[in-house]
Amino acid sequence: MMFILYYLLIGVIIMFLLDMHLLTYTKQIEFELKEKIEYDTFTRIFIIVVWPAALFIIIKNFPW
Repeated sequence: MMFILYYLLIGVIIMFLLDMHLLTYTKQIEFELKEKIEYDTFTRIFIIVVWPAALFIIIKNFPW
């Protein structure tokens, strides 16, 4: 049971960090992409549940 709680807690923390990043760089991201960016509730829940895949995608696309 604790494993599930830790898993969800890590997902919530990752989503919080992504939201803070989006909040900080919204204008710059929207200027580069030329479209409005925001997360809906489904996206937030999806990332919280499948955060290992989301983390893999973020790391894979990170500009090293």
